[in-house]
Amino acid sequence: MDFNLAVKGDLQAAMARDRRVIEKATTESVQEATNALKRQARAEVAGALDSRKAPKLIRSKVFVDGPADSAGIVFSKWRKRDGGDPLLPHVRGATLRPDRSKFLVIPAKGTSRRVNATRRSLDRLSEDPKLALIPTGRGSFWFVRKTSKRRTVLLAKLVRRVEIPKRIDFNRPILRAERGLPDTLHDKLGKLERG
Repeated sequence: MDFNLAVKGDLQAAMARDRRVIEKATTESVQEATNALKRQARAEVAGALDSRKAPKLIRSKVFVDGPADSAGIVFSKWRKRDGGDPLLPHVRGATLRPDRSKFLVIPAKGTSRRVNATRRSLDRLSEDPKLALIPTGRGSFWFVRKTSKRRTVLLAKLVRRVEIPKRIDFNRPILRAERGLPDTLHDKLGKLERG
């Protein structure tokens, strides 16, 4: 007994359609995983730092180099004129020291917008009797202005160095993204095949 199997349709067209489905699913899953990693990295930064601007430094980009060849990158966007990535000390830990003086001037809360005025006041320290330096130990000083006999306003703290501990750990979001990519690709393939 002979069996003759006849297949109707074009096998090459079916394979081309499947290839397009796989390419689209790959690109979309890399895009989705990259965006998820960006959101998780922004959440990590927001949890570690008390700043509304810092999480917005985290950006992402997806590169599509060809069929089924996509790559996503999550990075910190900073301008070279700002002197370096502001998140990097919080990722690695750092010690900040003054460049041209003995002390770093850390403005008190509420005076941070008047840093230059604080520094100019510091230059007039010997001329103005209302300005004073109060030693706090370990070579640091409080820089204050006396407004009355009983009231003193804190302008800044002078320190020789500032230790920034490692606060941001991007390993957890990266591991979550690596584990989630195969599931995302599987879901995308299933939706595209049904659609």
